[in-house]
Amino acid sequence: MKRTMLLLMGICLAGLAPAASIRFQTEAPTVGASDVAFLGESTTDATNVEGIAGDFYTSDTATYIAHDRPGMGQTFTTGSDPDGYYMQGFWFKHVSYMAGEVSWSNTTTANAPLIIRVTDPAKAGTAGFEVRVETYTTTGTEPGVFSQLSGTGTGTWVYFQLDTPVHLSPDTMYGFDVTVTNGIAWFFETAGLDGAASYLGGNAYQTTGGSAGTNSLSMNTVWDGDHTFIADMIDGILYVAPTDGATGVLANQDLSWTILSSRIASVDVYFGTEGDPNLTSKPAYKKLSKVPATTTSYDPGTLNFSTTYYWRVDGYEPNSLGGPDLLIPGPVWSFTTVPASPIFTVNPALSAVFPAEDAVFTATCSSLSDLSGSIQWFKVGTPDVEMTAADPEVAIVESTAGTLTTSTLTIHNASAAREGSYYAKATNAGGTTNSTNGSMIIKKLLAYYPFNGDAADASGNGLDGTPATLGTAPNNVLPGYVDGKVGQAVNLSNTYLNYIDLPDGFADFRAGITLTFWAYPTAAGSWANFIQFSNGAPSDNIFLCRNGTSTTLQFRTANGGTQNTALNAQVAIELNKWQMFTATLDSSGVAKLYKNGLRCFYYNNDGSINTPQVTIPIPNVIARVNNYIGKSAWGDAYFTGMMDEVRIYNYSLTDDEIADRYVTDSGTPLCRKKPIYDFTGDCKENLADFAMFAAKWLDCGLYPQESCK
Repeated sequence: MKRTMLLLMGICLAGLAPAASIRFQTEAPTVGASDVAFLGESTTDATNVEGIAGDFYTSDTATYIAHDRPGMGQTFTTGSDPDGYYMQGFWFKHVSYMAGEVSWSNTTTANAPLIIRVTDPAKAGTAGFEVRVETYTTTGTEPGVFSQLSGTGTGTWVYFQLDTPVHLSPDTMYGFDVTVTNGIAWFFETAGLDGAASYLGGNAYQTTGGSAGTNSLSMNTVWDGDHTFIADMIDGILYVAPTDGATGVLANQDLSWTILSSRIASVDVYFGTEGDPNLTSKPAYKKLSKVPATTTSYDPGTLNFSTTYYWRVDGYEPNSLGGPDLLIPGPVWSFTTVPASPIFTVNPALSAVFPAEDAVFTATCSSLSDLSGSIQWFKVGTPDVEMTAADPEVAIVESTAGTLTTSTLTIHNASAAREGSYYAKATNAGGTTNSTNGSMIIKKLLAYYPFNGDAADASGNGLDGTPATLGTAPNNVLPGYVDGKVGQAVNLSNTYLNYIDLPDGFADFRAGITLTFWAYPTAAGSWANFIQFSNGAPSDNIFLCRNGTSTTLQFRTANGGTQNTALNAQVAIELNKWQMFTATLDSSGVAKLYKNGLRCFYYNNDGSINTPQVTIPIPNVIARVNNYIGKSAWGDAYFTGMMDEVRIYNYSLTDDEIADRYVTDSGTPLCRKKPIYDFTGDCKENLADFAMFAAKWLDCGLYPQESCK
C-alpha cells in the first residue's frame, strides 16, 4: 500500500518465514498511489460478479474461494511507471450483504492448503501463466480471522501477502488467484460488482479443471464483473534485513535495503533504541543524510545484547518544478539482538524407538562467549534428573565450531522406564538457557482385544474394555461372544445399541498409529464406526468407519474441532464375510488403508490403479475420553456384526508387518504380487502354468485361416 517496504529475506536464528501469509481486518485498507484497486461492491447477491438472481452457495460460481471450487482470481492493469512495480500481495473483501442474501464463510478452519498465484493472462493455457506461485496452510488462528455461518456478511478484508514480492512491467495486464487445494472446508465469499460499471482494467476469472490451480483461465460469458480488490504495489524502497520484529539478531548485523525506483536520488537513514514512530524527530538518530541512492546498507557497529533497535529509510526524488526534493517516507522497523546468554538453534526432537534400541537427542546452541562447562542434559521429572555418563546406558558427545556447540545424548537399551521428556541446558557469563523438550516414545502394541469370552486387553497394558449398551428394555442387551476368526469374537448389534467402551487415554500418537482388526459386518449401518477415539463430535477424533451406507472404508482424524482430510478406500467393505482392515498413520502424517494384508486400491475410469493415501496433521497429544469399538462419537449407526483380533499400535506398521499379521491370523499365504505367467491363479509359476501355455502354443487368430499355414 505504501511506496516503501516489504521483506525479501530475513536473518533470524528462529527460522525461515513461511512461503506466504494471510491476515484479516475489518477496516478498509489504505489504497496507495501505486496500488491498483476496484472498490465497487454489490449490495445483494444478485448484483455480485455473475449477477444471478436468487443465487446460493451451491451455484455461486464466480464469488467463492472454496475447498470445492476452482481457483478464483482477478485480472488488473499496472500503472505507467517506467521502472515497473513490485507486487507484495493483494486484498479480497468478504461480502457485506444483510440477512436473507446468504453470505457464507468459514475461515476459521485449520490445515486448509492454499495456492496463491500472480498470473499472466496473455499466457493462459501455458506454463508461463504462473508468474509467481506460493503456498500457505491455514491455522485457524490468523490475525483477525473470523467465522461467519449466518446470512449476514461481515465486510471483512483478507490480505494474501507474498513471501517474495514479484516485479511487474508497466502498462501490462496481470492477474492473481487463490485456490483451496483439497476437501478441508474453507470458503470465503468475495465481494464484487457485476456488469459494465465494474473495473475497466480487467475481469474476475476462475481457473478450470477443478481445485488444482490449473493454467487455464475462464471468464464466464454470462457475467462481466469484478471482485472488490486491491493489488498492493511498491515502487520506492524495499527493506531487506533485518526483518521487522526479528529476534535473535547478531550483534554485527548491518541494515540493508533495495532502491526500486530510478527516480530516487538520495536517502536518509535513521537508527536508534527508542521506539518513536517518527525517528526524524530525533536528530541524533539520523545516521546518514541524503547520501546517494547507490547506498543500500548501513553498518551500525557492534550492537548491544538483548536490545531492541528501530530503523527507517527515507527516499528523496528531485522536484521537477524546482522546489524541495520530494520525500518518500519509510516505515519504522524494529529488531531485537541476541541475548548474552546462549541460544538454542537446534532443539531435541522426538525419538521413537523399539525396546532395547538407542534413543538419540541432539541440541545445538550459539554462544558469543565461552560456555561455562559442557551442555547438560536432564530428564523432566519431580525433580528433573541430570543425565550423565556415570549411567552406563547414557553417552554424551559434544563438539564446538566457532560460536556453535552441539551436544548429542544417546540412551542405550531404551525401555518404558526411560520414556519421557528430555532437554539440554547451556550456561555462559551472560546466563543460562534451556532448550525445548524432546520426547522418547517406546514403540509398542498399545492394546489388543482378542475377545475370547471378554473384552480384556491382552497387551499387558491394562486397557481393558467394558461391554456396554444404550438400548432400552428389552433391547438393552450387552455384547456377546461367538466363534470368530481366531478363537472367539465380539458380536455387536445396532438393534441393541451395544458396543465396547474403552478406557480413557489413547493420548500420544506422535510416532504414528495403526488400527488393525478382523470384521464380519452383517448390515451396512450409516457411518457405522469400527473404532473411534475422541473427546466429542468433532473433538480430537481418530476413527475408522463405513462411509455412509456405501462399501467405502474411511479413516479420518480431527485436531481439536477441525476435521482433517478423510482417506477413503472404495469398494472395500463386504457383508457377511471375514476381512482384515488396517489403517496406518506414520510420524510424518502419511495415512494408508489395507484390506486382507494388502494396500487398498481401485481402478480409475481409464483403467489405471489408484492406491489412495493422504498426508494429514499428527493428532494432538491429549487424553481422549470417548473411546469405543463399534460406536461413533456422532449419532451414527452402531456397528452390526462381529469383530475380532483388534490391535492398536502407537506407531505405523510396515507393509511386511501387516502382511505377516494377515498370514498368521488367516493361516493362509498372501499373494502380494501375481506372477506374469501364473495362468492357474495360484500365485505361482510352475509346470501347470507351462502346460496351459503349451496347449495354446500353435493357436492362430489370423483370417483367412490359410494365412496361419
